[in-house]
Amino acid sequence: MNANGQVFYLDEEESFDVKYYPKRIKEYDRMIELDSARMENYYYRAELKYKLKLYSECISDYQLILKKFGERRDTYANLGMAYCFLNDSVHAVGNLQKAISMTPGYARNHLNLGFVYLYFNNTREAFPCLKKALELDQNYVKAYYYLGYAYLITGNLEESEKNLLKCIELAVIHPESFYNLGVLSFKQKKYTETITYLTKALETHPPFASDKELFEFRGKAYEKLGEKEKAKTDLDKAKTLSGKK
Repeated sequence: MNANGQVFYLDEEESFDVKYYPKRIKEYDRMIELDSARMENYYYRAELKYKLKLYSECISDYQLILKKFGERRDTYANLGMAYCFLNDSVHAVGNLQKAISMTPGYARNHLNLGFVYLYFNNTREAFPCLKKALELDQNYVKAYYYLGYAYLITGNLEESEKNLLKCIELAVIHPESFYNLGVLSFKQKKYTETITYLTKALETHPPFASDKELFEFRGKAYEKLGEKEKAKTDLDKAKTLSGKK
């Protein structure tokens, strides 16, 4: 994540099993050769390429869909997200704004545009997008999460906590929110809560076991509470890790 070196956790994508994706892409290649008029096959192929992080290739597919089947909201939205992960902010924002203009009442694209602004460290533009997403869907878990993240990196701990807690209330298990609440609690000098939240994040999302900052924050929290042995274990663990990628 390139969020200006922040240690907070901005969830970019959900994890997925990619083992069979290359084979499935070849299958869609053959289906498209046999019947080039079935739009869904282009979409499925592009989605698999996106999940494999073949962003340039999936952009070519989405552009082909626009050319062959005409303008579609989802196509522009998906283009925007692919351009985002190619670090092309201009095309990412432009395509998502186009998608929003086609269906202004669709909350997901407002959220995605807010995410893109956060990805490129533009919190000023992110806030209204995320708030609009919540205006359209008051139970939108990800909107609460990203809004909590945005408040956290801008130093508004009270609003961050409120939104992250709302996210957990709605989702029950949301490891990224536990992680950020742990960081937030550390900043508030609530060290017991820091440990509780970061431990919960680790329990609900085992890949966090490779996260350097998690163990640094939890280790420092243990230090503040005088638990030297646990602090040493976490801080030694942190030294073996390279941090977020």
